[in-house]
Amino acid sequence: MDKLVETFVELAKIPSPSLGEDKVADKIIEILNAQNINAKKDDYGNVYAFVEPTDKSKRPLLLSAHMDVVGDDSPVNIVVNGDIIETDKQRTLGADDKAGIAAAIRLACEINKNKDLKHGGLELVFTRDEEQGMTGIHNFDFSKLESEYILVLDSAELGK
Repeated sequence: MDKLVETFVELAKIPSPSLGEDKVADKIIEILNAQNINAKKDDYGNVYAFVEPTDKSKRPLLLSAHMDVVGDDSPVNIVVNGDIIETDKQRTLGADDKAGIAAAIRLACEINKNKDLKHGGLELVFTRDEEQGMTGIHNFDFSKLESEYILVLDSAELGK
């Protein structure tokens, strides 16, 4: 299993209903901090991380995804059959939006390792409560951000 799939499965196993995201937030912080990427929770429980730039003449890019999933806090039993990742059909998988989180984490780890790559830094924001009330993003302190451009890693349509 490659690192992206491993990271996704690790996160998907953690139940994280809206406003119950603390365990997945802690896991995200653990993964990033283990790779020497500074990650922490804000006062509302959103996660913010930053990969230091290798070229300060460039601006950072922000990747954003949400930590909550549709469902409750019952166990998530993952079944991997070849290229297919699913649950035991007792609850939702939570790919919306743990797939986005896993992609952002893996990109951040790769960029952080490659000191020869010239970039302006990478900001990561993982918010709470997108599925029900969008309170995570409404309670985020945007003054912390330096990025001019944001990629939101959650969409129903390509390009949106």
